[in-house]
Amino acid sequence: MNNLLTSSLLDSIKNKISLPAEQERFSDANILAMADEFIVSELVPHLMNLNLDLLTVSEDITVVPGKKSYNIPKRAISKVLRAVRYNNGQSLGYAALEDSYMAQNGGQPYAVAFQGDYFLPIPYPSSGTFQVSYACSVSSLVPVSVCGLINNVNAGAGIVSISNTPSTFVTTVKFDIVSQDGRILQKDILSSDISTNQMTFASLSDEIQIGDYVCLARESCVVTLPSEAMPVIAEAVCLQIIKSQGDVELFSIAKAQYDTMWKMFKTNMSPKLVNKTPKVSPNCLYNNYRNQRLLNNRGY
Repeated sequence: MNNLLTSSLLDSIKNKISLPAEQERFSDANILAMADEFIVSELVPHLMNLNLDLLTVSEDITVVPGKKSYNIPKRAISKVLRAVRYNNGQSLGYAALEDSYMAQNGGQPYAVAFQGDYFLPIPYPSSGTFQVSYACSVSSLVPVSVCGLINNVNAGAGIVSISNTPSTFVTTVKFDIVSQDGRILQKDILSSDISTNQMTFASLSDEIQIGDYVCLARESCVVTLPSEAMPVIAEAVCLQIIKSQGDVELFSIAKAQYDTMWKMFKTNMSPKLVNKTPKVSPNCLYNNYRNQRLLNNRGY
């Protein structure tokens, strides 16, 4: 049994407290929405502050000749980049926006500036690939029934067979493929053909295995966080439900249980290198200590 599934999370919550069956506000969807709120407001900021890069992903952006600016990936938390590299080289430094106005076409980029939702390489190359790293926003939790469990995969042909085909699975929407251990293997991909329990994609990652899930983009029936987070998520949701029921005595008990779980989670997730300060490259675009978009230096 996969303890990271939302079905396991719902079972854990329902086993801890009694939920009135007739109250619509305690539906599975609403309970998962409570979990999402706790994850976004408490868990993600805590994990970000630990400097463990647990949410960091990387993706390639192909250079377009003559193009001066490139979109920061939409899933980058706070539109912050961890690093930008060019052709798998060293991380590019940070330049002020004013410097980008003098940038010329061609040559090896040595820095990037930012404007709104874009990064601007200096100078802007005519070919090659940028590798961008960023903390990826966590997927919203949904019931297992609205996702497709992969029971066969042919990566070479771009075909996966799934146990069920939800009505929301159509060729006009984008999908994520999420591993059974909570990693997003592919994101924002389109399916060119969806038939009964089978989907065809342009390409598939070799990492995809039987037991993984096809989900609508930005959704997941697997909690995309470390397994240590599951107990504290369950306790946080229980606490919120009990608070809404107005039972003061039970809330006091639940609060003590939650505090214990939260303390245990923070202990388990604390950095394992004692008395070691993470080294930050002078070219790094992301500074967790100041929680800013950029370092306060030029980096080049």
